[in-house]
Amino acid sequence: MNYSRRCAEASAVQAYEKLGLPLALGMEIGYVVTDAVKWEVDTERDASEFDAGDYEGLLKAWSEAAFVFSWISQ
Repeated sequence: MNYSRRCAEASAVQAYEKLGLPLALGMEIGYVVTDAVKWEVDTERDASEFDAGDYEGLLKAWSEAAFVFSWISQ
């Protein structure tokens, strides 16, 4: 599987391939970002650390946008 740009998903595919885990096109895989600047990730099962700043940014973005979806549950 080839990606034209560096991204967390491409790093996740590499992490799975490195461990010899089977992959298929369209398959959902889990990963944990360990260094967002370097696009480094671990598989979910092997992660022992994570990039807290990256996940903090994701949570902040979600909290700023979540109001858009609040009307759905009403």
